[in-house]
Parts: sequence; C-alpha cells; structure tokens
Amino acid sequence: MKNYFLVVFAFLFLTDLLGQQEIQFTQYNDNMLVVNPAYAGSKEMGEFTLVHRQQWVGFDGAPMTQAFSFQTPLKYRSISLGGIVLNDKIGPVNRTGLKLAMSYSLRFKNNAKLSFGINGTWDLLKVRLDDLKLFDQNDYMFLNGIQNKNQLNAGVGFFYRSEHLFFGGSIPRLLEYNKTNNAYLDDRYYYISLGGYFSLNKQLKVRPSTLFKFTKNAPFSLDFSLALIILDKFWLGSNYRLKESNGVFAQYQVTDQFKAGYSYDFSIAKMSRSNSGTHEIVLCYSLKYTRNNVESVRKFYF
Repeated sequence: MKNYFLVVFAFLFLTDLLGQQEIQFTQYNDNMLVVNPAYAGSKEMGEFTLVHRQQWVGFDGAPMTQAFSFQTPLKYRSISLGGIVLNDKIGPVNRTGLKLAMSYSLRFKNNAKLSFGINGTWDLLKVRLDDLKLFDQNDYMFLNGIQNKNQLNAGVGFFYRSEHLFFGGSIPRLLEYNKTNNAYLDDRYYYISLGGYFSLNKQLKVRPSTLFKFTKNAPFSLDFSLALIILDKFWLGSNYRLKESNGVFAQYQVTDQFKAGYSYDFSIAKMSRSNSGTHEIVLCYSLKYTRNNVESVRKFYF
C-alpha cells in the first residue's frame, strides 16, 4: 500500500506540473497570516502561533504540516510585520518555505480598521524518488530526483475588521510557473474570508466564519466554522469542509497570554475507509507590550 501510494503521489506531482496545493487548516482563524498578509498586526499586539497538522492518519504518505508564525505592530501603529516558517510533506514531496509579510492599516472612528498587505515567499522543494518502489524500473519520469529546487513568489491581500465583524481577501502567490526544464508550478489561489461574533449573554458568545478558496482547473474549497465561546475561556466548535470532511475543535485560554487548541476531522469522501482522521494542534502566545494588553488578548475572537 505504501509503495503504491507514493507512486501515485509522485505521478501527480511530477507529471502534473510538479505543483503542490496550498496547505489548509481547520483552525484557520488562529492562523490567518498563512494565507493573508494583511492579517499582520490585526490583534494590536505581538503574537507567536505554532500549528502542527497530521492529515489522514493511517494513510501512507499522507500530508503533514507545521507552521510557525509571528506578527507584531510597529511603533508607528499603522504598519505591522509578520513572518512564517512552513514545512509541508506529502508522499515523497517535501516543501519548506519562508514568508515575510507587511501590512498598512487605515483606522476608523468605530474602532474598525482596513489593512492592506504584501508578502514575499521563498520555497525549497525536494522530491525523494529513491523512496519509491517502481513498477517499471526504466520509467524515465522517475530516474532523477529533484534536489533543492528554489522558488520565489509574492502575494497581496486586504483585511477589514470591526469589533464584531471581519472580511478579507488575498492571493498569497501572484506568480505562476509553467513546466519548463523540470520547474514546478505555483498555482494562483484566491482566498475570501468572512466572519464575526455575537454575544448571546454575558457568559456566551458565538463566532461563525467561513473561508473560500479557489484556483483554476481544480474544485473550489469552502470551509464553515461555528464556535461557542464560554466565559472568554473555553472555545467549543465544529467545522465543515464542503464534500471533504467534518470536524470538531476545542480551545482553552490558559492564561491572558496563552491559548491552546485541538481539532479532529474525519473524512466524508470515499477515502474515509482508508484513514482514521486528521489531528491538528494550535498554540498561541501573545506579548504584553501594547495599551490595554490584557483586555485585548480576549477582545479579539478572530
């Protein structure tokens, strides 16, 4: 099973323009900087976020992703910076990346702000063909592995947030690369995010959100998420990815600065019989060096 799975993935990656799909997360509201540079500084404080995602557990060669990000406003509060280190492995393909982001914000009287962001990306792609057991040892497509293929790209985005609503759009990779001299393809993905939160009473709040992603020559992806926030401490929610998976997640605000979360997804497509679900862990730590620092940690629900 393992060897067959890896061959399939190698075929997809090497003959279909050597491209990788953009990574996806269940707890995307806590990791929005990965897909939208305008999110940098949106929480008015410095914040570290670490995410580990193990997809389709029990499926040989299944995707596994780690992301570590940092964002902070500068002394001139309209400008914020962010950085992300990514590691994405799927079958014999491993992609390591570094992304730097900067945003500029326009502020309004109702405490809302509109941010515009840009990002630069560097990726290192490596394919280990020696991990494969081939049916045809003389297949020329698999004779040489890909070592240290570097790729540069850039992206743009905007993000609007008020006290109870957010809306954003982004293109993390503007440049597309064609299959030339064994180069791989960066597809241009488009993201749209929308959500908010509403108070039911002093103890309970509800946060609905959605994330829409699409690219050419591929089905679009649509995520729906609904979280119940209890006493500004406990987060209990569910997530649905159209025609792909259902999931649940729980988060806990351990201290005013530290929050931890876990999610579990189970496939609803045919491949559900071949795996035991997807696990994802999120850790967030906020720095206290801005005004209203303790209150602001709990103020932002997205």
